[in-house]
Amino acid sequence: MPRTDDDSWDITQSVGATALGVAAARAAETESENPLINDPFARVFVDAAGEGMWSVYANPGLLAELLDRYGRAAPHEGEDAIPPTFFVSAQRRAT
Repeated sequence: MPRTDDDSWDITQSVGATALGVAAARAAETESENPLINDPFARVFVDAAGEGMWSVYANPGLLAELLDRYGRAAPHEGEDAIPPTFFVSAQRRAT
């Protein structure tokens, strides 16, 4: 949809949600034991936006809990694959 002078959007919508997902991953990596990157602003950005789907990536404990509860993908999809039901559950949990 084309942008207009009078339209509005929230950071949690559209491309903003993508930016939050990336920032959440960067925040989690920054806070890990041996981080590959250091992004001190990623956590600030994610926290300011509130909870959403990106919360799964920003919170390793939530990610582990959801994987324990809903499992991983079928063996033919690879050990590290995440089943589609996981994302539905994560969205409900985060909102």
